[in-house]
Amino acid sequence: MCLCPMQAGAEKLRMSGVRDVQMQGLLYVHQREIAACTPGDAAVTFLGSDDATTCHILVLKDLGSGTLCLAHCDGSDLAWGVHHMVEAVCSLAGAAYERLELHIVGGFADRAGVSDRLTHDIIGEFVQQKEDVHLLTFCASELNTIPRSGVQHPAIYGIAVDVRTGDLFPARFPDRGPDSVLRSARIFSCNTMEDVYSAENGELHVGPYHWESSKDVIFWLSQPDCVLLKHLSTSPAVEPPDFVSRLRDQLCFLLEHPTPHKLFPHGKVCEPSNRISGLTCPGWSPAACSSWSAISNATQAPNEYPARR
Repeated sequence: MCLCPMQAGAEKLRMSGVRDVQMQGLLYVHQREIAACTPGDAAVTFLGSDDATTCHILVLKDLGSGTLCLAHCDGSDLAWGVHHMVEAVCSLAGAAYERLELHIVGGFADRAGVSDRLTHDIIGEFVQQKEDVHLLTFCASELNTIPRSGVQHPAIYGIAVDVRTGDLFPARFPDRGPDSVLRSARIFSCNTMEDVYSAENGELHVGPYHWESSKDVIFWLSQPDCVLLKHLSTSPAVEPPDFVSRLRDQLCFLLEHPTPHKLFPHGKVCEPSNRISGLTCPGWSPAACSSWSAISNATQAPNEYPARR
């Protein structure tokens, strides 16, 4: 694939500077999540996501209506995720629909080629869609790579998009809520993409999620940080500094909630109030877990556990 036409746009995005996006008005999208909204959404000002090393963050926009959809993709359930993005934008755009424009950000020139394979798969899925999709921004794989201390790193780890203007920019997020630990922990037991936002009524939908108690959680919590980083990341050398601490929070949550049915009474989704800022999911209390260090060392590693991207 010839990347020359996209290089200038990628460089401009990389050089635009990272902005901190606060929680007020932010709809944060976690790994394997999708969210779509219109410019007139009363609750959402920004869509955003970060922590993308080999993952890719996709933004799809309808030029006519300004409708936006953002997804954080790691390759799981990709065919459904891409189709749903197109479907969601077209549906919300309605009669104002004009043209679909795609922005792809994330991944880097990792030695294992994980990013390149995901880039190829994503483009392949969009090519197969019934609607024409026009690629506007491609800041992924080698075009999102910078050397640091002799190691290739992603130039951009996260992005946000202003839903009013459609402006895209590199971003950090001091708060990834609501219910960040719960939503992140589901990655260990669920390989599906999930649409988490109802634009019609301004509600964030969390779950219901399904997982089973596993001794693997105890094993991983007993391991030192270097082991978690090596085996539960696709890119251990370039993860953010707080990667392992947040990973332990997620594993602790699974340990404290071995079955999720109490978190989702009657199997229903949690539907918080219309406010994006300060939402919590009724039915569980996110208490900090500090017991992992006291867990005795397991003697045998689990056969398989999914790596975080």
